[in-house]
Amino acid sequence: MGTMDGPVTSATPNGAAGLSRSDSCDSSGITRHLPGSSSTSLSLTPDFCPKPKGALAKTLAPGSNVPCEKTITRKECSMLSRLFAPKVKVSAHCDLPCGVYDPAQARIEAESVKAIQEKMAGNDDPHFQTRATTIKEQRAELAKHHVSVLWSDYFKPPHFEKYPELHQLVNDTLKALSAAKGSTDPATGQKALDYIAQIDKIFWETKKA
Repeated sequence: MGTMDGPVTSATPNGAAGLSRSDSCDSSGITRHLPGSSSTSLSLTPDFCPKPKGALAKTLAPGSNVPCEKTITRKECSMLSRLFAPKVKVSAHCDLPCGVYDPAQARIEAESVKAIQEKMAGNDDPHFQTRATTIKEQRAELAKHHVSVLWSDYFKPPHFEKYPELHQLVNDTLKALSAAKGSTDPATGQKALDYIAQIDKIFWETKKA
């Protein structure tokens, strides 16, 4: 049997001669007219036509109606992103509660506030002042948090009965820390430390009881 010259063609399902892979087709899958051929248009096999971009592409397994390949659309991708997005995380001192409390946590933060105030007095660099102010305010807020935790989670009604000044003492401590937060005067930091020392004294007395 002799060989044939020219591009290899494939037959379409309706038996008409197909086009070579070098021939082109439009997005509808209908072939263009071949040079020198009749005006009859031939249907090109699906494998020769490019799949439209951004559309849902499915490929059926031979002899099956079940798609074996699927391209996720942009809408579906957006829905999945929202579904698996990280949730907001919250934290607390102790959710059990664990019973581990210590005024030293508030004292250390308040000591940081006073130390920063002292450093700010000896450094006129604007960049340093900005950074120091931010850190000082953060430390003051942490100190307030630890004092508030002692008041709300540790001290119980019997403690407030034995130390009736405790409510006012906690309030004065929080106000002193707020003042130190917005001041560069180390005296405000020391005043907050003095209040925390009084809370510390009562705390350890309750631990001994």
